[in-house]
Parts: sequence; C-alpha cells; structure tokens
Amino acid sequence: MKPIGTRFALGLAALAGLTACGAAQRRFALRDPLAIDTDLRSVSLPCRRAPSEKEPDHVSCAPEPYVSSLIWDGADNLVFRPFAEAWAFEASREAVNVNSMDEVPDSAWFTNRLGVQPMDAEELLQGECSPSQLLLDTTNVPDGSWVIDKGKQNGSSPGFRVKIAGKGKYLLKVDDPTPERPSAAAVIGALAYHAVGFNFSCEQVVYVKASAFKLTPGLTFIDNSERVRPFDEKALEKLLRKVVHKGEYLRFQASAWLEGSLIGPFRYEKTRGDDPNDVIPHEDRRELRGGRVLAAWLDHFDAREQNSMDVWVSDRKDQPDSSPGHIVHHYLDTSDCLGSEWDWEPITHRLGHSYVVDWADVARDFVTLGIPLRPWDK
Repeated sequence: MKPIGTRFALGLAALAGLTACGAAQRRFALRDPLAIDTDLRSVSLPCRRAPSEKEPDHVSCAPEPYVSSLIWDGADNLVFRPFAEAWAFEASREAVNVNSMDEVPDSAWFTNRLGVQPMDAEELLQGECSPSQLLLDTTNVPDGSWVIDKGKQNGSSPGFRVKIAGKGKYLLKVDDPTPERPSAAAVIGALAYHAVGFNFSCEQVVYVKASAFKLTPGLTFIDNSERVRPFDEKALEKLLRKVVHKGEYLRFQASAWLEGSLIGPFRYEKTRGDDPNDVIPHEDRRELRGGRVLAAWLDHFDAREQNSMDVWVSDRKDQPDSSPGHIVHHYLDTSDCLGSEWDWEPITHRLGHSYVVDWADVARDFVTLGIPLRPWDK
C-alpha cells in the first residue's frame, strides 16, 4: 500500500490534469487587432422641438449644440484650470483607446493614413477636399452667383459664408491684418492634419471678383466680444477694402462647410454626455495627445477647443439632424501656424515658446527678478 503522502500527491496531479483538460476557452481569445472603433456605429437619441424662422415646428434629434464662449474659455484656461490643477494629485496614465498592437484604430476622431501607407504628392495636396469641393476656376464667376447667406460667428479673421450653386457652402475668410500669411498657413496646416489622420475641413485659397457676391438682406455676425452686429452692405464694403488683391481679383481662404448638423466644438477633457459612443475621457485618447505633438511641430499655438467642431452625421442625408446617426470630431483653422505676427511685438516673439499668460514663467521671473534671458528675448 502506498504511503498517504504519495496518494495525496497523485490525487492533486490527477485533479490538475482534469481541470486543465476541462477549460472551456482561453483567457484571451486569439483575434485580429481592432482596426475600427465602435464609436462610428449609429445611435438613436431623443428628439426635441427646435423651432427656427423657416420652420417654427421643426423637431431635431441631433445633440444640442455646445457653445464655447471665447471669454469663458480664456478664463478657464488662464485662471480656473491652472488653479484646480495646482491642488490636484493625478498620476499620469497611458492612453486607453489603443488596440492589442498599441495602435489607434480608425474612429470618429482619426483615420490612419500616412502611418499605414505612403501618400503621393497628389493625395497630400488634395487633403480633405473631394473633387466636387475644389474651386478650380474662379476667374469667370458670373456676377451675383456667390450668395452671401451668413455672417461669420466669432473668430479674429473677418469673413462670411457663401452658397455656390453646384459646389455647396463655403466660409470665406480674409488675410487680416497680415497679408497672405494666415490663408497660406491655414491650407498647409489642414493638409498636414489630414495626412496624419485627423478630420478637417477642405481648405483652399481662391481669387474672385467682388462682383461675384450677392448679399442676402438682414444678416448679422458675432464678434469676439460676443456682440451681435449687422452684416449689411456697409459692413461688407468695409471688409472687402481689407482684402488682399491681385488687380480686380480678391484673395480669400475658402473653408468648405462641414456636412451634417454642427453641434459645437469638442472639449479636451472628459466626455460628451449626450453621445453614447463617447465613452473614453478625451484626455486619455492617444490621438488627441498626438495632436499636441503635431500642433507643436506646426507651431499651431491656437489649438483651443473653439478651433474644433463636432458634427452630427445622420443616417438620412436629406435630414441632417434626424436620428439615428453618429458624431464625427473635426479640427478647424490652422491659420496661426508657421509663425504669427501680432500688434504687440513681444507676443510675436514669445508665442511658440510660452503661453499668452504662462504662470510658470511669471513665477520664475518673479523669483529671478526677470534677469535670465528667455529664448524669445532676442
């Protein structure tokens, strides 16, 4: 008869063998890496009354637009956020929206382009623009065929929206106050963001005669101080006098109007509460962290939330604010890239090295009496 210890050991070995053979599945199934995120799926949202002048009984099923005030956004980033972060004890953490290969899948935020396959010069220069969006011939535009139907809502660059038959809607912005630099920078920056993989608007530079425009009566625009002002013939003439021109042709930056229902900018933190697909805190998204690196490389110092836009894309193209649908997140406006010139020269030198109000630099200057030279001092 075998000793008790030997029999006990044999029993444990048999039990372990039976348990191993009886395992239903592996702990981690062998699957291909996630290539497309689930945030592109259609979701249904509750509808609400959204009356307008044209449709008093209109019903919208898109999320309510988020309004980002320039004054509040500035106060939040200059005062409230730095004060809150000074008392926070949050450890840095890795991005969480990556697949098993530690890569970002295609999503409502990002589409892998240059990172997965080479792009030729034609693809790079086309950017986000489809062939139908390109305004290739603007020298023979009939008088009054570009209908101005909307004033520009905030932003430092003056402009307006036009409706072009067969092409769609475009936001036209002028090079003010520095001729030609902002529009060129906007197009170059947009091409870079698109090539990397971000969603962007179609950007191009066009030359057109003033006679091509036809102003719709009763328009208004909102300036940076949040005041509503009339956009009438007098305001249009004042704007056109500032436009850079070649002879009788005026130079504009043309931004194709995004398709879908515009619902305001995205935030760089937390999630959008009215989007069931938005489940990952924005500060933990790999592509938004990478966007900071791209912005630094382009010297895109104005990559604040107001220069972004969320768009509700309905499953029904004829009803852009109907449900079901999904939200797509876009970057906008890189006209500050590649250097920027301000009325106050020290700001021109400092941007790209330091924030407009940088509390860390203020504190260092206070302690050192401002004696050490900064990279922008010369």
